[in-house]
Amino acid sequence: MDLFDTNTTFERQLFAKAARNRIPLYGVLELLPLCNLNCDMCYVHLSKQEMQSQGGLRSVDEWISFAHQMKDAGTLFLLLTGGEPLLFPQFKELYCALKDMGMILTLNTNGTLINEEWAEFFAKNKPRRINITLYGSKNETYEDLCHMKDGFDKTIRGIELLKKYGLYEFKDKYPNQLSGGMRQRVALIRTLAIKPKILLLDEAFSALDYQTRLMVTEDIYKILKNEGITALMVTHDISEAIAMSDKIIVLTHRPAKIKAIHEIDFEIKNRTPLNCRQSPKFSKYFDMMWSELNEKETKEKILQVAKENNYRPNLLARSLNHGRTMSLGVVTINIENMYFVQSLNTINKEADKRGYFTNIVVCDESLEWERKLIQGLAERQMEGILINPINKGKEFEEFLLSLHIPIVCIGNQVSGKITTVQVNEMAAAMDAVELIVSKGYKKIVFVCPPLEMEETQNIYVHKQREKGFKAAMAIHPELKMKMIGKTEFLPEVERICARGLHEKTAFLCSGDSYALSIMQWGTKKGLMIPKDFGLMGFDDISLLQYITPKLTTVSTNLEGVASTAVVELIQQIDSKEYSPKSIYLNYHILDRDTL
Repeated sequence: MDLFDTNTTFERQLFAKAARNRIPLYGVLELLPLCNLNCDMCYVHLSKQEMQSQGGLRSVDEWISFAHQMKDAGTLFLLLTGGEPLLFPQFKELYCALKDMGMILTLNTNGTLINEEWAEFFAKNKPRRINITLYGSKNETYEDLCHMKDGFDKTIRGIELLKKYGLYEFKDKYPNQLSGGMRQRVALIRTLAIKPKILLLDEAFSALDYQTRLMVTEDIYKILKNEGITALMVTHDISEAIAMSDKIIVLTHRPAKIKAIHEIDFEIKNRTPLNCRQSPKFSKYFDMMWSELNEKETKEKILQVAKENNYRPNLLARSLNHGRTMSLGVVTINIENMYFVQSLNTINKEADKRGYFTNIVVCDESLEWERKLIQGLAERQMEGILINPINKGKEFEEFLLSLHIPIVCIGNQVSGKITTVQVNEMAAAMDAVELIVSKGYKKIVFVCPPLEMEETQNIYVHKQREKGFKAAMAIHPELKMKMIGKTEFLPEVERICARGLHEKTAFLCSGDSYALSIMQWGTKKGLMIPKDFGLMGFDDISLLQYITPKLTTVSTNLEGVASTAVVELIQQIDSKEYSPKSIYLNYHILDRDTL
C-alpha cells in the first residue's frame, strides 16, 4: 500500500512539487528488525541474538538526531516501521518526541500488540494513520504463515462493526475530522471488536455538549442492546443514569459505600434513553435519588437559604458535597488583544455551564510575574489552572508539575507532560502559503513577532507558523520570500513597498493584529488591497467582522480551543488516572477580499 494513497489534494500537490525540487518530504524509520510474529515471507526478521551480533538497537537519542537531520532537509511526513515497531523499548518516548518536532506520523504494525493501553496512547497522541497488515483471508492462513491463531476473525470483526453501525464511510478519516460524538462511537466500536463480556463506561459522555450527548447516548444504548453486552456505567449525571440503566447503584461520599440499589423499569415496549426522559416515572426516579444524595438536614437548610438569597444551588451543593472550591484559575497576558478576549469569553461560559467560577488574572510580559500569578492561584485552592504560557523550558515544566494541580495550556506548548490544546499551526501556515501561491503572487513576506523573543519567551504558536511558512516556501523555490520579525515592523513594510511592487507581493501575518496594522498603514498611504499588495492574517478575531475589505485569514478555532481546554481541565480534575495530551483541533482557511 502506498503510504500516501488517500492523501488530500493539497498533499498530492505538495509531494509532486517536493519531488520536482528534490525535497525529501517524507521518510521512513525502520526502528528494529524484531517481530512478535514469525511470518515465512518476512525479510526484516532477525532473532535477538542475530541483532546483537550486528550491533543491537539504536538509541532513542540517535533516532531523534536522525529525525532532526531529516526535518532540516525538509521532511514532514514520517513512517515508523520495523519489524514490529511497537517492540521498540522506548517507542512512546520516541513517538512523542517526533510529534513535538512537528512530524506527521504514520505507523506500520501487524496489530497484534495493540491492547487498551496502546489504543489509549494513540487516541491521546493521534497519528496520521495506522496501517495494519492483513495476511490472508482465513485463520488457517494466519496460522500457517504467521503462526497466529484467530487473526483473520479479529480483523473481520472490526470491519463488520464499522459497516453495521454506519461508520465504514469514515474509515479513512482522521480523528480530528470526526465530531466528538462520532469519536465516542468509534471508541465504543473499537472496544466491541474484541467481544468483551462486560463494558466499563467511565464518564463516557462528559466531554460532549448537551445535544450531542443525548444523541450519542441514544445510539450507544441501541448498540449495547443489539450486541447483548452488559455495561457498567460510572456517571455523576443522575438523568443520564436513569435514562440508560436497568439498575442503579447509589454510592456514598468517599470512602464510597453502597447506599442504595434501584431497579429501573419504565414499562416501555421499545425503550430508548429519549423516551425514558419523557416518561412520568422519570421525575419520580430523579427526585428519589436526589434526596438520597442530599439527605442531611444541615445541607437541606443551607441549600434553602442559598435559594432564598439567589445563590447558585448547584454550585453550592457540589461544594458542600465534595469539599471543593469549584473555582478555575485563568492566566492571560493581554486583555487588549481580541485573541485573548475571545478565549476568555468562551472559558467563562464553558466553566459556568459546568458549575465552575473563573478567577482571571492578567500578566504583563514578565516571566517572573507569570510564575507568581500561577503560584498564587494554586495557593488560593483553585481546582485547576488554564494558561497561555510565556515561560518555557525544563525549569518551568518542573515548576508547574511541582504545584500538583491540574493545568492545561492553550496554544503555547510547554512540554509533553502538560496537556496542550491547539491547532496544527504548521500545517495551517502551509495551507495559507498555498492559497497565496494559487492567487499568482510571486513574493511572500512573513510578518511575525520579534524573532529574538524566542530566546526567552514561549512563542511556540508563532514559531510553528514560521516553520510552516518556510516548509511551504521550500517547495516553491521560484518564489521570493522574506521574513520580518521586529517590534516596529511597519518601517520594513514601507521599505518593501517603496522599492516597488512590480512583483506581485503578499504579506502573510502571524496574527490578525499585524495584518490590521498593515491595512491601516496602507490606507493612509493611499494603497489599495489587494490591487497593490495582498494581505492575509491568522486567528480570525471577532473584530474582523467590522473591517473592510474583509481580511483573508486562518480561523484557528479560538472558541473551540478554549472550550476544549476547559473540558480537559475538568476531566483532569475529576480523574485520578488522567494522562497529559496534545490535542489538535481543526482550522479553516477563510478566503475573503484581501488576496
